[in-house]
Amino acid sequence: MRVIDGAEDWTADAAMVDADRWDCRLADPTLVVLDTGEVVIGYRGTRCCCNAIIGAWSSTGEHEPETPGLLRAASWTGPYVRVEQPLFDADVEDMFMWTSARGVHMLMHSQDNSHHNHERRGAYAFSPDGASGTWRLSPDEAWDADGLPFDDCSVKDVVK
Repeated sequence: MRVIDGAEDWTADAAMVDADRWDCRLADPTLVVLDTGEVVIGYRGTRCCCNAIIGAWSSTGEHEPETPGLLRAASWTGPYVRVEQPLFDADVEDMFMWTSARGVHMLMHSQDNSHHNHERRGAYAFSPDGASGTWRLSPDEAWDADGLPFDDCSVKDVVK
């Protein structure tokens, strides 16, 4: 985010000319550093055309779609390059990424209303290497809507 003349500016780049681009506006970044030193930043992209509905829901549940995208750099010092296409076709936000021996993982809040529960919807995606064409979104919710069980037999609801 930049502040220009006292106003917040969330556009993806200073030369933005396409207000309808799926990621004209970038928000909610998360990053991982791979074993190679390469940095992958995941973000939520939205169009710039629709300021009145960004982050807002209409009475019928409509909102500006939030699309996952990536920035990549050879090291944390950059420069960062925007991956042109969305990671996958999903309406998600608030991503968190981490690495394991298997690859790169992403947990996020899903805006998919087919789950019929806006408070308890999580999504999970995985990539063996963090590259844009290798991400796969799980069709299942990331956590049980009935709560997270602990070893002591207690249960805690996990929301958003």
